[in-house]
Amino acid sequence: MRKVSSRTKSNKAPARHRRKGVSSRWRNARDWIASKRLRRLRIYIFQGYVLLALIAFSGLALLAYTVPVFQPDVYITRDLQAAMPAGFGVLMQWISWPGYFLQSSVIVFTVTLLLATIGLRWEALMALLFGIGTGALNTLIKIVIQRPRPGADLVNVFQALDSYSFPSGHVMFYTAYFGFLLFLSFTLLKRTWLRYLFITVLLILIALVGVSRMYLGEHWASDVLGGYLLGSLVLILAVMIYRWGKERSVIHQPVAEDRDRAPEPSDEKIEIKEALKNPLIIKNEQVKQEIKEDAKDSLNDHHPDHPES
Repeated sequence: MRKVSSRTKSNKAPARHRRKGVSSRWRNARDWIASKRLRRLRIYIFQGYVLLALIAFSGLALLAYTVPVFQPDVYITRDLQAAMPAGFGVLMQWISWPGYFLQSSVIVFTVTLLLATIGLRWEALMALLFGIGTGALNTLIKIVIQRPRPGADLVNVFQALDSYSFPSGHVMFYTAYFGFLLFLSFTLLKRTWLRYLFITVLLILIALVGVSRMYLGEHWASDVLGGYLLGSLVLILAVMIYRWGKERSVIHQPVAEDRDRAPEPSDEKIEIKEALKNPLIIKNEQVKQEIKEDAKDSLNDHHPDHPES
């Protein structure tokens, strides 16, 4: 009987030591968090970007609506095409290839199916909605602005397209949809070569698609800028809606769920329950009380969200 008592008493010291470790980890975490003033400044910067992006896109849309051919656009495309070697066009065509309607549709539905298959149901739904929504919004704005594509009499056009020009659908799709996939890769995947591969490929596509559209003579520079601005706003909206639904577990899924659920009983808790059922321990109130105190210590250790002051 004494052996049980001594064992339970000996477990208290490590428990208190572990609680100190929890508090230490909290202190270390605070060292990595920016000050309240700096966090507020960063929020203002982020909100400022959203406001400036809206203003800039509105100005570009008005310019594209009133001036079909903006002379600086012509100069930029001509200089870009003249500065690059002949073989550069093949690379630019490959960069633009995933963004055409058929290819982009296949990518959206394939990614959606893949995410749903591996259990990321909320991510799959968001990828599908924003993949379709980005294309629909781009088409709507193009119909409203009705800006013609660059003409072969002004620049070298690799492939003549019969759709409108502003904003660039490729750039908007890459920024919004591939940007969302980049966000998922960055936040969900562990630090493996696959995560770095996804992030690198997506960053390259997003960065080079604007140059590709201008070099191929299918968009003006202002079309590309408009695509980046509007695409970034759609991406911000996508991340906000995704996080809102993720935290509330709008769709229950077996993996990568953010909402806190009741934890499964640990081996230690099961062992304590079994010990309390022991007839010898039940008769000894002192030992029973010591086991309960150890159980409380263990519970505090598993909840670092409430560190000791």
